[in-house]
Amino acid sequence: MADNTNNPFGPDAQRAEMMAAILGVHAKLDVVAKQLETQGAAIGTLGDGVAQLRDAQTNYGRVVDALNDKVGTMNVNLRVETRALHVSATIGFARIVEKLRTHREILWEQARQVVDAVRGMLREVVEHFAPA
Repeated sequence: MADNTNNPFGPDAQRAEMMAAILGVHAKLDVVAKQLETQGAAIGTLGDGVAQLRDAQTNYGRVVDALNDKVGTMNVNLRVETRALHVSATIGFARIVEKLRTHREILWEQARQVVDAVRGMLREVVEHFAPA
């Protein structure tokens, strides 16, 4: 052990000074530890934010893919419905044309019958008033 005889404060004073220095360092270490804890919490919060952004980016891709799929499905449905309407309109138009043809034929037949009836009546009139 060192000789403390030349120390004006004695060995107890020297020990007290060392303890004060150690406590000062310890207090500074506590301050640094609290700062590191605060910074660690801030880094943790930033890490959570980065994770949320990463999830959002991943979900964004999924949402865009889902929307593209939906648009593709709608496009297919639109084409199918357009084709169905076209076929329906074509079939409807063909039916209307067929009905008009049928009605035209019926009207022509009725017109022939009327003409034949009128001719028959005219023959009867001519025969009735013809000199005998």
